[in-house]
Amino acid sequence: MYEKAMFAENLKKIILQRGTTQREIAEKLGVTETTISRYVTTGPKGRTPNVESLVALAQVLNVSLDALVGVEPPATARQAPDVKILVSAYEKASLEQREAIWSMMTAFMLLTPEQKVIIEAIDNQEKTEAV
Repeated sequence: MYEKAMFAENLKKIILQRGTTQREIAEKLGVTETTISRYVTTGPKGRTPNVESLVALAQVLNVSLDALVGVEPPATARQAPDVKILVSAYEKASLEQREAIWSMMTAFMLLTPEQKVIIEAIDNQEKTEAV
């Protein structure tokens, strides 16, 4: 959930991390230093930029809007913990174990011809690297 104070704190932190100043950011955006100062201020004197200014600010700072406003990406964009565990286990598996994993998984996958080609290429690459 978005919180105005979170935006101000994130902006302060990002400015420090970038080693830049409010004045430099203001110049790049074509706004006053006071405007940037209000963005990093919490409480009643603080201001939140409009969408266009927010996008420009994120571009100047080279960060995502999610990072700037402190919003987690949607759950679908994050990898589920069980997927991380499976990937980790797969990476540790021997070539023979990987082949067994793929043979078991193919029974559950409905693959397009393009996906089959990609999987075959990965399999061939792993076999080549194992030699």
